[in-house]
Formats: sequence, C-alpha cells, structure tokens
Amino acid sequence: MLVKSKKKYFKERIFECKGNSNELYKLVKSLYKPTSSYKPVLPSHDDTEQLCNNFSSFFGGKIDNIRNQLDSESTLTPNNEPPSNPSSTLQEFRPALVEEVDKLIIAMPNKSCVLDKIPAWLFKEAHKELAPSLADIINSSLANHDFPSSLKQAYVTPLIKKASLDKEEMKNYRPVSNIPIISKLIEKIVSSRILQHLAFNNLHTNFQSAYKKHHSTESALLRVANDILRYIDNKKSVLLILLDLSAAFDTIDHDILLARAHSRFGIDGKALYWLNAYLKNRTTLSIDNNKATPSPLKYGVPQGSVLGPLLFTMYTAPVADIAERHGVNYHLYADDTQLYVPLDNTLETASYQKESIEKCSG
Repeated sequence: MLVKSKKKYFKERIFECKGNSNELYKLVKSLYKPTSSYKPVLPSHDDTEQLCNNFSSFFGGKIDNIRNQLDSESTLTPNNEPPSNPSSTLQEFRPALVEEVDKLIIAMPNKSCVLDKIPAWLFKEAHKELAPSLADIINSSLANHDFPSSLKQAYVTPLIKKASLDKEEMKNYRPVSNIPIISKLIEKIVSSRILQHLAFNNLHTNFQSAYKKHHSTESALLRVANDILRYIDNKKSVLLILLDLSAAFDTIDHDILLARAHSRFGIDGKALYWLNAYLKNRTTLSIDNNKATPSPLKYGVPQGSVLGPLLFTMYTAPVADIAERHGVNYHLYADDTQLYVPLDNTLETASYQKESIEKCSG
C-alpha cells in the first residue's frame, strides 16, 4: 500500500512538471540527493577557517594565472574596444513597479542564502507586505546608480566537479556562489531591462541561444545537428570543435566588459554607472560559515547570480565576429561554443579549414 501510494504521488508530481524541464530536474535531484542529509565534499582538514583561506588563495591564483596568459597573448584593452555604434542607447533602468516585484517574490524558489536575514519562505509568505519596501530599495539602487556593498558578499562554497575526482586536490573544485535574495531581485529587474533593450534594438548575437526568447539548448542543438546532417547529405565531412573555456565566468575583465556594454550594446549613463558599481569590489569565500580573509574579486561575474550569465554573453559577443570573419560556422550557448566547418575530400580544403579553425580558437 505504501509503495503504491508513493508511486502514485511521484507519478502525479512528474506529470505536473510536464513542459517544465527545470522543475522536473529539481524533483529528480531531490530524490537522489535529499538536501537535509547532504554534506559537501571537502579536502581533509583540521582547521576549517584555514581551509577556507587556502581555497580563496587557490581560486584567486588560478584566475591570476589564466589572466596573465591571456594578457600576454591579447592586444585588446578597454581603450581600443572597437565601436559598433548601436542605433539606440539605454541611459537608465526603468523603475520597478510594486506589482512586478510582487510577482518576482512569488516566483522565487524556496532557497535561502545564509546571508539573508529573512528566509525565502517568509519572503514569499509576506510578499504583499514586503513588495512596496523592496521596490523602494530596488529603485533607490537604480536611481543612484549604486549597488549596496552589503549585497556584494556572496556565500561561496567549493563544489567538487565530479564525485569520482580526488577530493584532496583543490584543482578538482569550482567556486559556487549563493547570492542574497534582495540581490537576486535587483538583478532580475536589471536583467529584464537589458534583455528588453537588446531584443528591441536587435542587438543579440547571431546564433547565441542563451537568454533569448524562444531559444534554448534545444534550439542550439537542432541547428548544429541540422547543419551537420545537410553537409553529410551533400557528401561532405564536417569538422566540429566543442570549446570548453577554463574558468570562463571568473576571468571576465570588468573594464573590457563595461567598454563593450557601452560601445557594442549602447548601455550608457546611469545604467552603465550601475553596472560598474555592481561588478566592482566583491567578496568573499565561506565554508560552514567560516569566512576567508576578505579580498576584492578583481575579475569575473559571480556564478550563481542572475545577471552574471547575461553579462558573460555580452562579453563574449566578439567570438561570433571572429568566426564569421574566417568563414567558420558557430553556435553559442552561454559559455559553450561550437565551431564547425564542412570539408571537401581534398587535402587543400582540409588544410585551409583547419587553419581557419585555429585562427578562431587561438
């Protein structure tokens, strides 16, 4: 009887998730890894605070090493960012309406950050009472083109990349941020304004399927698979390269991102000042509520944030220009990049296409 009831319950829950892959994923994840009993995998240690500082130094050093290599190979600086002269500019972010904030609170997941003074469930329970005050906080941030320093702290924990990896090796971990609820609300408002600006002025990167209406991983996969099959039908081979960028979100240069947001995407005035305030002087790393010695994060956008992935797609927009310039097909989904070219069965064509791919990826 108990087994039947349980089976019926989860069958109904799965049916409720029909058409919503995100909710289905959460449901399946809850079955395999109950949050109440889950403990993070960490290296062996006696002093948690010292481990926290060791991780902070490791992650910071890793980014510095990658940045130093990039700086030695790149000639791009914020001062020589090529202008693209967008036809319309976004001078300031439209204020948030109380009704808009209320809907965002209701739609929030029941997930809190340890930095939150109020748990997520209470936010949602008292959404009508809290929405006006939260709208005032959000609009004050937008009007004063400032981002509260108290919201720049993220509860960052190291997460092992694969369960099969050696847990004693710090290189097998990646930093994951848990952002305060109010920060996420502000970011959702700003993200919606930027997306509206990009869509209305047709500023989205061609063949970038992330954060575009009616686009997803499915649309990216469909296009790439369809193109490859068409080439094969025409008796051609296809060279496909899948790029995995190391610490992609963490190596973003803030000054180049801001210059690109201005020159390529037309973000200016108070809106640009707000983005600058949002990006600069972020901290810190924690394990089991033990905080590392605070140090500013010089690069990157916080993983786990709402706005970070969108800013990343803006930062990497020139990848599409490079691919098009060299006649290479491409498709992007956030930090996933696919480059592919058709090959005639001649050594000359293969050599030329190989050279084009190397120019794009190198």
